[in-house]
Amino acid sequence: MIPTPWTVGHRAWSQSGRDAHGNPIQQLAAPVALRVHAVHPRMRKEPGDPNRWQVVEGLTVLAPAGVTVSEHDLVVWPYVVDDAGTVLLAGDEYEVDGTVGDWTRGPWPHPTAGVSFDLTRVEG
Repeated sequence: MIPTPWTVGHRAWSQSGRDAHGNPIQQLAAPVALRVHAVHPRMRKEPGDPNRWQVVEGLTVLAPAGVTVSEHDLVVWPYVVDDAGTVLLAGDEYEVDGTVGDWTRGPWPHPTAGVSFDLTRVEG
């Protein structure tokens, strides 16, 4: 089993009813603790120099198989909870940027391979 030493707070969008015009009202749920394998800075190859990488504003999360997040959900990092579930530290909010990479599928699927997703910092 791959360890999950880090915790992020996952805030999913949910429908909370309808407005006066019948349109769905969307709201963010309170953060739910989500155990993950790693959180690291986003990287990309620098244009014009294939041997050089640059750090992009944002993070990449590596999580266990079965973790479900959706594009535009919010993730709180760092997010520290105690054994009773009390929030001790809630850091910055990041938005899930793009689709979730599911590494459990392929020609030779491995159920413990997990998922990865990119985060972009929420400003304003």
